[in-house]
Amino acid sequence: MREYIVMKSKFKAANGDFINVLTYSPKTTLLKSHEGIYRYYHRGDLVWAKEADDKLYNDVLEGTFYMLDYEEEVQTYPIFAEYDKSCDSFN
Repeated sequence: MREYIVMKSKFKAANGDFINVLTYSPKTTLLKSHEGIYRYYHRGDLVWAKEADDKLYNDVLEGTFYMLDYEEEVQTYPIFAEYDKSCDSFN
């Protein structure tokens, strides 16, 4: 299973892990598959894993995610809203 980094914090913990990381793993390697699992890690420990479509992953990859303002990001991508909320809860 491949796991791709979608977002990561700019800060690292003492052990070298990024403090917050959101990854995406497609369910299959077939190009027609648009579902997968997002995982949120805090200091290298898995906090949650949720199934969702690949829209956030693809939009971050293409750079269109960053064209939106924060409120639009949270409303457009529920998985980003969950990641953002999780990051805030640890700070």
